Amino acid sequence: MREVAAVTIKWVSMVESLKKIPYRYWLIISFCIAVPIAREKFFPNVFIDEIWNLYIIPVIIFSYYDGFRGAILSGALCNMIFIFTQIKDIVANKKLPGELGQIFSFLLVIAGISMSIGYLTEKLRDKERRLKALNERLMELALIDPLTGLYNRRYIQQRLNDEISRADRKGSLVSFLMIDGDNFKEINDTMGHLKGDEELQHLAETLQSSVRQSDIVARYGGDEFCVILPDTDKKAAREVAARLCEACRDSRLSISIGYASYPEDAENGDELVKIADLALLEAKKEGKNRVVSFSKNKNAP
Repeated sequence: MREVAAVTIKWVSMVESLKKIPYRYWLIISFCIAVPIAREKFFPNVFIDEIWNLYIIPVIIFSYYDGFRGAILSGALCNMIFIFTQIKDIVANKKLPGELGQIFSFLLVIAGISMSIGYLTEKLRDKERRLKALNERLMELALIDPLTGLYNRRYIQQRLNDEISRADRKGSLVSFLMIDGDNFKEINDTMGHLKGDEELQHLAETLQSSVRQSDIVARYGGDEFCVILPDTDKKAAREVAARLCEACRDSRLSISIGYASYPEDAENGDELVKIADLALLEAKKEGKNRVVSFSKNKNAP
């Protein structure tokens, strides 16, 4: 079983390598395969295994690389070389070959097989494309919050670690905002959950439109949101947080924000989230529509 698996992996790897070869090189390969056959005048015995394989192999390779078009071009190339050799024999012998039926049969068989291989390959590639699109869609759904259309908690945890790794390589900073709706429960209790959902959607739109394109906004859970600010120090993070609070000040759902920066306040992504959350708790204690930064002396657990 292990040997079969090893062979399968080897063949898959080889096929993936073949797909990276430019199309024009496959033309050269096909000519290199076909021309020696023509020079040796093997074509009168067109159905011997060696010749048959040398014609079909380029057709299969082209069809896999370029689908139906590749199969047709490869089959046409094979037939053109075959016709050329027959014309050469006619000119040399000054008479038509005796086995015209066999010649036309060969041309038709190669054309038919080329079209069949191309058609089947296109169907296979179409299924592969649809499966790939479906997988991408499923992956997207796994990382997107269905209510707000923002990224979800799973994505933000992964992305935050990536941004911290990038900051380490570049010697830059990363700031993180933890955001919470001030009166979300009151809206739900008095106006209903549908209205609460509308307010969350409106808040998501406000947050997304109030930050840079390079910043990452996500719904952390419930009425909690967060923002990753790449290449942003603590002073700039406070300015962003204040701008977000101001944008939501006149809304039914105002917000409070706790923020912290890496590597000033934390050693990794999990710690950065934790201490920004502690700063948010402090903001909630102080009142609504507040911005509070993390302080090791003030916010230490």
